[in-house]
Amino acid sequence: MAQGLGIRAPERLQPSLIRPTFHFSRSIKLAIRAKAANNDEKNLFIFGLGYTGLAAANYFQQRNWHVSGTVRDEEKTDALKIRGFNAYIFHADGYEQLSRPALAALHSATHILSTVPPDGDSDPVLMAHTADLIDAADRLRWVGYISSTSVYGDHGSEWVDEESELLAAHGKGLSRILAEGSWIALCHEYGIPVHVFRCGGIYGPRRSALDALQKEGRPSANQERRGRQKFTARCHVRDICTILQASMRRPRPGAVYNVVDDEPAGRGQVMEYAASLLNGHMASISHEMPRMPSQEPRPMSPPRQREFASGLSSRASIDEEESSHIAVRDRFTDSTIFSSGSGGSSSSSSSGSSEEERIVKEEQEVERLSGGGGRGDGSPREKRAEEREHMSAATPNGEKRVKNDLIKKELGVVLEFPTYRQGLDAIAHGDTRPF
Repeated sequence: MAQGLGIRAPERLQPSLIRPTFHFSRSIKLAIRAKAANNDEKNLFIFGLGYTGLAAANYFQQRNWHVSGTVRDEEKTDALKIRGFNAYIFHADGYEQLSRPALAALHSATHILSTVPPDGDSDPVLMAHTADLIDAADRLRWVGYISSTSVYGDHGSEWVDEESELLAAHGKGLSRILAEGSWIALCHEYGIPVHVFRCGGIYGPRRSALDALQKEGRPSANQERRGRQKFTARCHVRDICTILQASMRRPRPGAVYNVVDDEPAGRGQVMEYAASLLNGHMASISHEMPRMPSQEPRPMSPPRQREFASGLSSRASIDEEESSHIAVRDRFTDSTIFSSGSGGSSSSSSSGSSEEERIVKEEQEVERLSGGGGRGDGSPREKRAEEREHMSAATPNGEKRVKNDLIKKELGVVLEFPTYRQGLDAIAHGDTRPF
């Protein structure tokens, strides 16, 4: 039951149970289960290869996991397969089911991670594949759902932990509460080993205050509202990956974890620190991940520095609701993510003008892909998201400070980036992990 709402989450599972689903023969199912029963088998299926999903995919692949996942564009599947990932189409808008090959990969998974955000009061993954997850319950060793600290709502700047009341009553926070309830219901009702991770603002290479300071354009009304918050929880994407791995090693089905760093801080404070790094380390920002010439770091005028330092831009940390769907539009493209490898150096042997031409072509392809299927495409899902965005912009700030004691005590996590300062320092000096 979702805290503070009196909603029985199992009721939200019913629509997906009546949807048609592919059925595998008994012999195929037995073969898949026998394979999954091998404790050495490490097959991760990720719903939503957005920013965090791609980070997790790369992180676990580097540790000899077999990784598959879903994307929204057909063109992205080939690029990901070249990098060793089996990628399949999943259209969250219409709750469309996966193809037979994708379902085979899902049924072979020992671990599942979902980064797909809710669509209003429904979770797209559960609407389409609850029956498949229930069928897989006896072979799954771990399931993770990426949620958000927005579920806590406004606690008047007080500290909150995983046992605190969920006060969000509208917008994305409420949608997340409903989605969490549905995922946890799978654990309570069907024994699926679900774990929920309430992430703060997710940042990392090419998604940080350093990049926000270099982008043109005024912030939206909702970004300005969030920019006025006194405290914002955030977490580096690599620390998120290590927390997921720690949970896989110490599974506790039904567990909920806050995934945030040690120091909640206002965006103005973070942007001011980022501006100081830009002023002192302009050359270091241009690390080995390729950029278009127009994307080279450029000095900011004093008025613009003051504007961002005042906290008007919320691009310093990006909510997973956004990051799952704008990865194609971002300068941080799939090709640069995977060419960087674990150490941040390009795997391409091209150089000089040929390398620049390759980058130009990649950027043109990204622009072409972003013209359809992503945010701003006019789809019903996009329109609903815009409505929720306007509603959130008109509401008071959700002030709270989020504790992270549980991930340390129960999972033994030691954050590599305990505050935004360590995270931004690493990015400024070219640390591209986990990409």
